[in-house]
Amino acid sequence: MEYNYLWLLNYNTAECIVIKLTKEDKELMNDYDNFETFMVDCLEEKYNFNLNDCYWMVSENYEFTKFGF
Repeated sequence: MEYNYLWLLNYNTAECIVIKLTKEDKELMNDYDNFETFMVDCLEEKYNFNLNDCYWMVSENYEFTKFGF
């Protein structure tokens, strides 16, 4: 699976954040063995989130379902 999107559920702010990883993000990601370390070192400050307050997952596609909106 290619990592294209990072999904964060921030339980501190009740916010759902979806980040489309850029080509530069993906190139940097290749330098890391651990994705969480990559997120802390390269993405936290860039996208203004704190991984300690989030659940996360990555996906190849951007798909979601909404109910009641």
